Parts: sequence; C-alpha cells; structure tokens
Amino acid sequence: MFYKRNNLLIYTYLLSILCVFFSVVSSISAKPVSKEIQLQVFELLNMDCGMDGTLKDFKASILKLPADVTPLFTQILDEGAPEQAQNQAVRQAKINYELRQAWLRKNGTELFDKDTIKRLSNTKLDDYIARSKENINLRYQQNSIRGLGYIGNYNTIELINKSVKKNPDYQSVAEQAIKSIKAREKSK
Repeated sequence: MFYKRNNLLIYTYLLSILCVFFSVVSSISAKPVSKEIQLQVFELLNMDCGMDGTLKDFKASILKLPADVTPLFTQILDEGAPEQAQNQAVRQAKINYELRQAWLRKNGTELFDKDTIKRLSNTKLDDYIARSKENINLRYQQNSIRGLGYIGNYNTIELINKSVKKNPDYQSVAEQAIKSIKAREKSK
C-alpha cells in the first residue's frame, strides 16, 4: 500500500513538473503579435474579397505577413471580428438605419410597392444591428480561412474543418483554403 501511494506521489510530482515545463515552452514559442501587425491583419480581414482584383491583393498582403500571425487568424476564426470592429459596425449600422428609414419615408414609393416599404420600414434597429454584426463576423472569419489557406499547414486544416462544422456558410472558402494548403505542403 505504501509503495503504491509513493508511486502516485512521484507520478503526480513528475506530471506537475511536465506541465510547468510545457507551459514555459509554449509561452516562449508563442510570441505575441505586435499591435502594428494586429492592425494590419484586422484591416486585411475586413477586406471585401469578392471584388475584382481584391483577392489577389489580399493574398499578396497575407503572404507578406510574418509567420507568427497564424494564432491571430485562428483566434478570429473562433471568436469573430475584434470588439473594436464590431463596435464600429454597430455605430455604422445605427447611422445607416436612420438614413435608410429617412430615405424610405421620402423616396420609397418611387421604387417599392407599399407592402415592401412597410416591411422594410418595420425592420427594428436591433435586428439591423444584429445583421451588421453577423456580416462583419462572417467577413472576418471567411477571410481568416482564406488567410490560413495561404499561410497555414496541415495542422490548420483541422481548425478550418471545425469552423465549417460550426458554420456551413464557410464551406466553399474552406475547400479552397484546404486545397491551397495541400498543394503548398505537397510541393515542399
């Protein structure tokens, strides 16, 4: 009995030493990204990559970033757009909502029938804001997947697949990213 108890204490002690060792090693290897690089990444992730030529510019800019930005991309993938971007989206949504409502009152009958005007006018501010936040998160997360496709490796594929399980809207972007990763890794 004493022997088994002693072994348990030894194993517990060794396990605690290993935990401390791995936490120190991971903190050394996971250098924080500078604020300048973070801002650069956030600006890139806010790009509308559906526009002509924008995707090429996006890719070229992503490839110029240091390799240590991958954790930032995965963080955005998990958490969505940074708080500052979401707050800006909310401020802009409030302005756009008021402009839209004023325009509908003044000019709505020129383009829409009464039912459409009523439906659009009845959109609540909270719903409009929620949709704006969804859109900004969607853009940042899809661009994170694109970015990981350009700089990620085989380990990143699992993260991309998890994001698709959470949100099937990412499927086509994820397929392109995974294809890019596999082609790049295969050519090494």
